[in-house]
Amino acid sequence: MGWGIALMGLLAAMAGAPMERVAGYGGSAVAVVVVGNTAWVSAGAALCAYDIADPKQPRATGARLALPGIALHLAARGQTVFAACERVGIVAADVGNASAPRLVGTTALSRSWAGLVVADKWLYGLAAEDGLHVWDAADPARPADVGKSHTPSIGRALAVSNGYAYVLDLEGGLGVYDVSEPSDPRRQSYCDLPQAGLALALRGKRLLAICENQTLQAFDVDNPGEAKRIGLLHLSAMPRTLCVKDDTAYVGTEDGFLVVDVSDTTNPLLARTLPQPALA
Repeated sequence: MGWGIALMGLLAAMAGAPMERVAGYGGSAVAVVVVGNTAWVSAGAALCAYDIADPKQPRATGARLALPGIALHLAARGQTVFAACERVGIVAADVGNASAPRLVGTTALSRSWAGLVVADKWLYGLAAEDGLHVWDAADPARPADVGKSHTPSIGRALAVSNGYAYVLDLEGGLGVYDVSEPSDPRRQSYCDLPQAGLALALRGKRLLAICENQTLQAFDVDNPGEAKRIGLLHLSAMPRTLCVKDDTAYVGTEDGFLVVDVSDTTNPLLARTLPQPALA
């Protein structure tokens, strides 16, 4: 099952739908972003629309937009969806009319992408090979390249909040970058992990990461210059996806979904295990 589909399952779980009743969606989907009542899912080299007005019953609308490459990461600003297409660059799609999405621009950059985030008018992309890129996306059709910072090794995951970018890399580290001046992003701190991280999610002043050693780890980033690990939970299977809502983390694994209570991030607790939704 594609892990974008797993994310659709997580969206439904967050809305309270029983996982065994979530509809299946065909295709090798890998990323999801929500604009209004529409979830845009990347399926290979295409962007597909699902109506989530009722989050418990996502419905394919039939709207589809061909992309110039395989999109592994999506982000949205207003009525624009950005897609990080492998070895192509950053593609912008106008989804203001959800039934007729259209391409409006491409920023050519031949990279393997590990993350894509929008914060205010800034677009952040993590390239596996050469680090963190920052664009001014005030004009979504023509993002302007404004800054870049190399990462110590191959990038794996990206999160951005309150002027800081959080980057997981292949060597097993969490880097915190000051991006308050987008033209000059600078690393402020680096925290070693026991094994490479796979995905990140922010919960206020706490950062959650899932790692290849089958753990969920919590970090205190209240002082980004001194990020430190404060909590750890061993998982029953290899994690793949991570979503956080309020005091709950949803972890998609190879075997199913784990619901984790993170109200106390120093002591994350497994609250429930759910099977993967069956594909239709």
